[in-house]
Amino acid sequence: MISAIIKKEILQLRRDPRLIALIIVMPVVLLLLFGIALKLEPKNVRMAYVDENKSFFSNLIKTGLWSDGYFDLYEVSSKDSIIEEIRSGRAKAGMYIKKDFSALMFDNKQPHITFFVDGTMPSLTTAMKFHSGKATDENVTNDMYFYDDDSVNVVIAPEPFIMDTEILFNPDEKETWFFLPGVIGVLIMQISLILTGITVVREREKGTMEQLLVTPISKTKFIMGKLIP
Repeated sequence: MISAIIKKEILQLRRDPRLIALIIVMPVVLLLLFGIALKLEPKNVRMAYVDENKSFFSNLIKTGLWSDGYFDLYEVSSKDSIIEEIRSGRAKAGMYIKKDFSALMFDNKQPHITFFVDGTMPSLTTAMKFHSGKATDENVTNDMYFYDDDSVNVVIAPEPFIMDTEILFNPDEKETWFFLPGVIGVLIMQISLILTGITVVREREKGTMEQLLVTPISKTKFIMGKLIP
């Protein structure tokens, strides 16, 4: 009995090329879309920065970030512009270097650099924080050391500066804030398809499908009418 039903379904599939295309194409499209969407560590992450110091030392930090190949740096006019760039989605990270950066370094006062991160994607946030460490790694900070000819002491402190990270829009880095909207979208799509199928079958069971077919309504409007409620 089961084999007869299987044979019947195979024959129906062979008679309906559109259904075969749907069975083959839909999984491929979904795999491609999810593969792109789940690429959680992209390259060339756009970073807006403000360098009010514009010194040799601040350039070393920007070079350290740029040479890693992870960040794509571009300059904006102010600290507020950095936050606005991240808010609008044009940038995923930002860096703010104050005007007295090099002066504080010469005084061994360890100036602070503010590193802004978009927290809407926690996995990407973690990766950005890791790669921002390239600005403070040994290769960069070693270039900041130099000796005064008139003194035997090193002018720059052992840790030249401190990188303060400020996570925007999701400071607690909750994963649910990123995944939950997508899950809700998938559930709505699946429930809509199931309910539409049930209502169409119910129309046929009640014998009212033929009455709908003779009306001037198009297939698209018919499906939309079933989906919207």
